[in-house]
Amino acid sequence: MKALSAVQDAAREQRADHLAALLTLAAGQEVAKGACPLAEELSDLLEGRLPESRRVLLLQHLDQCQACYRAWLGGAALLPAQAGGTVVFLSRWREKKLWGSLALAAGLLLIWVQWNPLAPEVGGMVAAAYRTTLADGRLLDQERAATLLPGGETLALGFVGSEANPVRQAYLAGLQSGRERLQGGAGNTVPQGVDSALVYYPLGQWLALLQGSCQLEPPPQVALLRQQAALSGVMLERLRKRESAGDEEARIAVQEVESIRHWLTYAGEEGSSARLCRELQKACTTIHAGFQW
Repeated sequence: MKALSAVQDAAREQRADHLAALLTLAAGQEVAKGACPLAEELSDLLEGRLPESRRVLLLQHLDQCQACYRAWLGGAALLPAQAGGTVVFLSRWREKKLWGSLALAAGLLLIWVQWNPLAPEVGGMVAAAYRTTLADGRLLDQERAATLLPGGETLALGFVGSEANPVRQAYLAGLQSGRERLQGGAGNTVPQGVDSALVYYPLGQWLALLQGSCQLEPPPQVALLRQQAALSGVMLERLRKRESAGDEEARIAVQEVESIRHWLTYAGEEGSSARLCRELQKACTTIHAGFQW
């Protein structure tokens, strides 16, 4: 049973990495430095076969090279079964085919969201975001990590009666897990037996990651922040489903995540980083306070 579970976990992580790649937003306009990767490497990036260090380098290259980004997007827009392991270059297509590929990718995402209302892959996407952000070995020292979350080391004391509220428990566990990951730890595990944990635990982890990104020196690449903007869209879908089911916590979180998503889409523009960090702190404080009622 343990072997089967390990295989399933690995498959979920691979799907999460693949979806995270599909969601990476448009590359910048700068000219990339260095040689462009081979088609085989772009294919390996799509299928999750690259080492973490090489994956980070390729993401940086894609953020600066429009030609490679479009070639990679052409392969990403195809289902693995249809692609047959071959990356299709957009230079062989007419320009209008680009919009068709974008529409296909968006359609696949929509189908995935609609048919997986509480799928655990959301947690897998957040885990993949941690691996990519911390791939270069940058970690937060204890002093900086203590300032990330409202309440610092006494965070748990702010939740009156949290033991009786599984939503608060899941969210708080996610925050604490995220802070441990940012300091090089393994983090804790998802609370078992609670459906809401599949939404609120990764929400807590994700907010900790975004706040931690503001503290890293130097800050993460623009491509990584844009990737978080796409992830925020999936997070919003999950929260809106909980909101429609009557979750007051989801209503609070939706408003703040929408604000975060807005500023993430402007990552890299002048003044956007400072404003993003202020919005993140405000959102985390509002969500944290709202979850205590």
